[in-house]
Amino acid sequence: MEKLQAALEKARERRGDAPTSSGIVEARPDTAAPRERGGSSLDQRWGALEEFQIDPAHLIKNRVFSAGSKQSEAASFDVLRTKALKQMEKNGWKRLAVTSANSGAGKSTVCCNLASSIARQRSIRAILMDLDMRRPALAEILGVKPSGTVADVLHGHLPFEQHARRLGPNVALSLNAHRVKDPSDVFLNTLTTDIVDRIEADYKPSIMLFDVPPMFVNDDAAAFFTNVDCVLIVADAERSKVADLDRCEKEVAEHTNVLGMVLNKCRHSDEGYGYGYNSSESY
Repeated sequence: MEKLQAALEKARERRGDAPTSSGIVEARPDTAAPRERGGSSLDQRWGALEEFQIDPAHLIKNRVFSAGSKQSEAASFDVLRTKALKQMEKNGWKRLAVTSANSGAGKSTVCCNLASSIARQRSIRAILMDLDMRRPALAEILGVKPSGTVADVLHGHLPFEQHARRLGPNVALSLNAHRVKDPSDVFLNTLTTDIVDRIEADYKPSIMLFDVPPMFVNDDAAAFFTNVDCVLIVADAERSKVADLDRCEKEVAEHTNVLGMVLNKCRHSDEGYGYGYNSSESY
């Protein structure tokens, strides 16, 4: 891990830049009075979303440790959650995309662990949307059976309140029931921006999380980056190459802010934070 981090630092020095560092104090949700829409309060709108019951065994099988789990593996995701929220609050950011250089780094698993970690912080509201629509994974990982797809919502064909499922009282999930063959028109459509803005205005989340495709698989992620404030890059400790991560970081920075990088699938032990295989560390 140290060698990978050192190599990335050298690459950043050659470019003369570096990603934003993270703090460790938890963010707080907007305390202003909720905006009224159709006579319903903010709490009522969240309460109206259909809640799904988690299956702890299914989540642990899919390496989601944070949803009500007391396992030590959840601790590293709690640290990641707190660092990300603090840095985003500091910069006034609300929207975070999660990507990787190539497929297989575990970005979707990181997204699920982040969302379930936030679900245990009842003072924070979050929305997680699966925008990796060619290869959606969040619904299967979490064991959710969504109605329709995120593309249906962003095209305006399916209302968010009918589509989204709720994890606990404070995390809304917008997932895909099946693959979307060619979602490029979704990312390039100005209606997508309008609907994402409308969802944020109606539900006032502290953070919006977007699981986007890997950078070097297609151009879907880059097309959506105009709608986010920052990006978290997930690296595979065993397979990711320094050159690919450096290039990924550089290309993301051309579109938006780099929040940081997460080292996933790291085979080492740190009892202080409970790190273990397939856990995450940000740096």
